Amino acid sequence: MNDSIYELVALVMFFFACASLYFVFILQPRNEALYEIMDCMGSDRSHEAYESCRKAGPSSPRSRASP
Repeated sequence: MNDSIYELVALVMFFFACASLYFVFILQPRNEALYEIMDCMGSDRSHEAYESCRKAGPSSPRSRASP
């Protein structure tokens, strides 16, 4: 009984560690890139505006349209 409780706690800790690493290294950079693209697009929600901002990258934003 004691060993199964330790195994369960270890499994839960392993799950949270994996979930935290996934968030830090996968989701957070992806969200930051998407927010930069949305800021660059302004109020223009077309596919062309998205592609233009995505290709421009974070260093050279496209001229923003006023909302």
